[in-house]
Amino acid sequence: MAASQAAPTPCNTPINPSKPPLPIRPPIDPTLEHIVSAFPIPDDLHLDLMRGMNLVPEGEPNPFAYSAATVLAAHPNYTHKDYTITGVDGNEIELSVFTPRVGSEPASKEEEDAKTEAGTTHGEAQERDPQAKPSSLPALYHIHGGGLVSGDRFSGVSETLSLLPPSTPTILISIAYRLAPETRAPGGAEDCYSGLRWVFANAGTLGVDVERVIVYGVSGGGALAASLCLMVRDRANTQSDGATDKRVMGNSPSKDEEKVTIRIKGLLLHTPMLDDRCTSTSDTQFHTNSPWSGTSNAQAWDLALGPGVRGTSAVTPYQAPARETQYTGLPPMYVDVAECEVFRDPAVRWASEVWKAGGTCELHVWPGVWHIFDMMDGSDLPSVVQSSVAAKKNWLGRMVGGR
Repeated sequence: MAASQAAPTPCNTPINPSKPPLPIRPPIDPTLEHIVSAFPIPDDLHLDLMRGMNLVPEGEPNPFAYSAATVLAAHPNYTHKDYTITGVDGNEIELSVFTPRVGSEPASKEEEDAKTEAGTTHGEAQERDPQAKPSSLPALYHIHGGGLVSGDRFSGVSETLSLLPPSTPTILISIAYRLAPETRAPGGAEDCYSGLRWVFANAGTLGVDVERVIVYGVSGGGALAASLCLMVRDRANTQSDGATDKRVMGNSPSKDEEKVTIRIKGLLLHTPMLDDRCTSTSDTQFHTNSPWSGTSNAQAWDLALGPGVRGTSAVTPYQAPARETQYTGLPPMYVDVAECEVFRDPAVRWASEVWKAGGTCELHVWPGVWHIFDMMDGSDLPSVVQSSVAAKKNWLGRMVGGR
């Protein structure tokens, strides 16, 4: 796509001319504005619409819908298994494990026969040796987006698999955490903690190298990923309140199961939803007429926290990670965000707090683009999309490629 020679100017004319003038804010790249203009941009959060995007009406393919089949069709070098575990509230949690065919450790004939006799499509991971084996692979723990209120464990998985380096086969584990408003925060984050604890407890069976586990959260999943890392740090990596596979381990963890050590090598936050207070400059600039507006953002936080809770002192970092005051002891991070979106300033502040505490964070603010701008596909992608994808690939390659 050819770049425009005209210098961009602040765009205060709304995409929808029936709306009032916009505040002064960074402009959408004029060569890309037609992409945003092609889609409706409701200011209010429509829960039914957001959840409906994951459904495929019979006979009508939906490009926004995902399933294991659509993921595997795009990535035939992967296999897929589902696992069901029990969360801290006695709730069921599903995890989808996508394992690369090359370099993976095949199951024994006895294991395959046992699964066939069980007559189930769910995997049955037995806890063996939780420590990494020489043949173990790095793993990406994927937490999907959807504003904490929508999406499922297949959302965004295909795009995320495309970010992983072909030279380093990597397992992807995606969790189906509980959504708001049916489950208030921090229920979703607790599900993510339970799921990650289960991954480490079953690393030997899953073929996961426990020294190379990366947590990846996008948008609303970024809130949960950040809160998850805070939980892992605060709970000293040995707490016994995580999930167990109820069909294999039983509901009461054994002594060995209680002593699971979680080590997160890196945290990737992609346009993360971090702050319930919704008072930053970017919140004000993109309060309306923007993909995932400040209005939608505030409404999503209200659904996640409950009426009258957002912005109060009752909110904890496990609910909204930007409430954290201690940023020490966190893993190396990659944070990226668009210049023209509501999450910009909270993401920049998060990275700054990590640096202030002596941590390391690679931060990117992509100019002239909007929330989740780089999820588009095609062969003629804008250069900023190519740069964003390349930066994430580079960071992930460094994380999973070495010990």
